[in-house]
Amino acid sequence: MRKEEKCGVTYYFESDQMTCCDMDIKPGMTTAKIGYNINMPNTDKVFPDVEELVIARNVWDISVPNSMFPNVKNINSSSPVFPTSRYLISHTGVHHLLNVFGVEKNECVYIPYVCEISDYAFAGCKSTNLFVRRPIACQENAFTDSAFLEQPFVNGVKMAGSIVAAIDYDADEVIFPDEEEPVSGFAYGIDLGKVKKLVIHDTASLSYLDMDKNLPKNVELVTDKMQERYNIQYLAHSERNNGVIENFSVTSPHYRTVNGIIYTANMRTVIAGNMILNDVVIPEGVEELIEGAFENTSIKSVKMPDSLKILGSEAFHQCLELHSVDFGNGITVIEEGAFYGCMKLEHVELPPQLISIQSSAFQDTGLKNIKLNNGLKEIGLSALSACGLKEIVMPTSLKSVTAPFFKTATMNIVLYGVPAATAGRIADRYGLKLINSPDKFDASGTMVLVPSISAPRYLLAFYNAMLRHEDDVDAVVVCGAGSCEAVSTVRYCTPQGKFFTLNGDLDEEELESELCQLFDSLFAEGNQINL
Repeated sequence: MRKEEKCGVTYYFESDQMTCCDMDIKPGMTTAKIGYNINMPNTDKVFPDVEELVIARNVWDISVPNSMFPNVKNINSSSPVFPTSRYLISHTGVHHLLNVFGVEKNECVYIPYVCEISDYAFAGCKSTNLFVRRPIACQENAFTDSAFLEQPFVNGVKMAGSIVAAIDYDADEVIFPDEEEPVSGFAYGIDLGKVKKLVIHDTASLSYLDMDKNLPKNVELVTDKMQERYNIQYLAHSERNNGVIENFSVTSPHYRTVNGIIYTANMRTVIAGNMILNDVVIPEGVEELIEGAFENTSIKSVKMPDSLKILGSEAFHQCLELHSVDFGNGITVIEEGAFYGCMKLEHVELPPQLISIQSSAFQDTGLKNIKLNNGLKEIGLSALSACGLKEIVMPTSLKSVTAPFFKTATMNIVLYGVPAATAGRIADRYGLKLINSPDKFDASGTMVLVPSISAPRYLLAFYNAMLRHEDDVDAVVVCGAGSCEAVSTVRYCTPQGKFFTLNGDLDEEELESELCQLFDSLFAEGNQINL
């Protein structure tokens, strides 16, 4: 074993590496200069005289228990990995708390910039006063052997500041504390799926629960404050890899919860429905279903009251089990994407007062037939596209139809440099036939997918094909024009006014969204029908 002494510190190495496996410090030294990496996580050595650690620039790894330096109150560091601080913190992309060392009983552990607390970081810590900012992650043994876990359970929970450190799974009810700062994190290993009932006072209390963690089956929000609808829906519609919140309720002077549905206190507006719903009857007096009210829920059927006037955008978006809708006799507007993706919805009879079906309202549904009411004045873009409809009878009351509201697209489009999967989804959305060469244009309603071209012979073939079909092409869309060597050729052989480009730095989801916006405008511009 190699031995080396520097500035009163003796290091022991098993090899010529830069990491020591053991060390000694001369008694009486209050400042210890750390000149090498240290790997001593399980040592029982104690250096009680040391009050300050000075870390050299070349040090990048320190693994020691708190008990090794029980009286250290300051870290002075020249290393880019370890900032100067009261505590030992590693900065490798994010700030990791490694050790708190000699924390006194009433001392506040103030770590607002820490993003993760490592194993045994608080071991031996006498204080129960902790300040962090959210979100924060905690390893499995972050609070092991600390005063935080020596505390009794209060309402079924032990808190480390705003972090949930432990839960009593035998409690009938677990209540998170009603503090100004909501829960900022959960100790690794916390399983909310074992909680019989969870009571929270802020919708943000579950915001930072890891996606792979179990959710509690029953959650009650108790609050006097008004809540953003998004926050209520976030909990009502929470779904993770390991289940859903089956029963979410709100106790508040501003809201009412009836049969798994959250309403405003006056029962005029539906805010959100629980994930686990079957047959829903909305009571008379309700006037509005707000945006996303039942989005992604398991609802199977719904009966709406005559008092309902507005069916909000995406109100039943992606309700995959919804197969029956009774609209009542009061709805005047079905807003954008209201039933988008409801694949089991096959038959619809619209209410007599309806005047507008907005864009994508029934897109990607299982519709086989729909009865349009006489009085309907407007059908928006893609309102009935990508569904099973083969024909439709237009009422005489219609004033405006924006194509393609139905799966009858008539444009020919060349798409250059777009992933095949993305192109396939775009083609399906607009009812276009996907082919791989301009020479294969055989009818209107075709999308040609051209991969990025580099070889001159492919460029020439594309150029000639475009010239032969110049009159057939309605638009050419190039992705990544800024980095595309062939873009000048593509632009040159594209009919004037029909060339469009998109940013090449977009991810696949962003690219698809941008393409949909462009296609919507193209179809709307060329297909506005005034009746």
